[in-house]
Amino acid sequence: MGRCLACGPLCGLDSAVAKRLQTCPKCRALITPGTKRCPYCEADQRGVLAPSPEADARSTYRLGLVAISLFLFIYLAMNALDPVGDSENGLGQPSAAAMRMFGLCDRFLVRDCGHWWRIVTAMFVHLDLMHLVFNSVALFILAPIAAAVFGSHRTTAIYLGSGILAGLISHHAGNSWGGASGAISGLIGASAVYGHRRGNPQLRQQMIVWMVIIFVWGVLAGSSEALPRVDQVGHLAGMAVGAAMGWFASAVYAPGGRVAHAWRNGAWAGIALVGAIAVAFWLPNVVRGTAYRDVIRYRLEADRVLRITGNALRAEDKPGRTDRAAVEDAPGGADELRASLLALVDAAAKRPRSDATRDAWDAADRAFRVWQKTLKCRYAIQPKLER
Repeated sequence: MGRCLACGPLCGLDSAVAKRLQTCPKCRALITPGTKRCPYCEADQRGVLAPSPEADARSTYRLGLVAISLFLFIYLAMNALDPVGDSENGLGQPSAAAMRMFGLCDRFLVRDCGHWWRIVTAMFVHLDLMHLVFNSVALFILAPIAAAVFGSHRTTAIYLGSGILAGLISHHAGNSWGGASGAISGLIGASAVYGHRRGNPQLRQQMIVWMVIIFVWGVLAGSSEALPRVDQVGHLAGMAVGAAMGWFASAVYAPGGRVAHAWRNGAWAGIALVGAIAVAFWLPNVVRGTAYRDVIRYRLEADRVLRITGNALRAEDKPGRTDRAAVEDAPGGADELRASLLALVDAAAKRPRSDATRDAWDAADRAFRVWQKTLKCRYAIQPKLER
């Protein structure tokens, strides 16, 4: 006997029995097809096309598989196109530059560069393989359970709404790394509220267990360098937003009425928003970010030349070493910065502590800072200037 896809162990029904049931469109109780009046809410069932819990679960189940596929695709792409490679975090773990390139919610990029869209794309970015597996398994289990009690439209709206608002709250709380767990935490909070409000203690207890697992995971990750960074504020915010949405979603409402249409429209609006952001902002950012493979050498050479020249200006017994060839051979970049660096190299080689050298340094310094902000906002990288 197969397990009920709609609610798993919660209803105790096998899949064959679950397929023969339908859901009261008003209170979402499981009833037998042909029932004239719901025994739970007294709603008239005659002439009403009641949804099947199996159909609700299957539609959300497919949506969950699409989300998990996106998780995996983005994670593999981050590793394949990582501009830093394995030198920063080790084999199989994308670098910070790669995660920023693929839409991680870095609060500096959101605040200084206006990348508000990262609050949405952060729902699909994972810090390492362990983080990816945990979120995928959780979504695989929780999405059908939520769909059985809320329906596919409300479940989708809760997932996307919790993820976006959790990312926004986490950003304003000062966290530098927004994550993908806020949306999943929203499903947990919403399902727990449903179990409490609709008298299903088994569902409520199961969601409490999930809450404990997430918080324990966060504590362990916070105390171990071997585990991924965890956004506990995002978890709390996701659960709180999900609980608030779950409170309204678990209310009894008229089938086909304004509330039902509002949840449906909200779900499709969320999907449309994610798609529009992916096309208008996320994909162009990834394409620009691949240029980091060429820019990184120029960035490192600019850092090195400025550092060497700064040392030369401070040196009392020797001017230090400058390298004009490193600047001339570097791949593309800002023409003004290239000219300023060349002038600085020439001046430092001739008169390391003269006024002309210091003027060249100031010009290069200003040009480099302009170029630095361009790299930060266009390529989501932050070259450091050492003087």
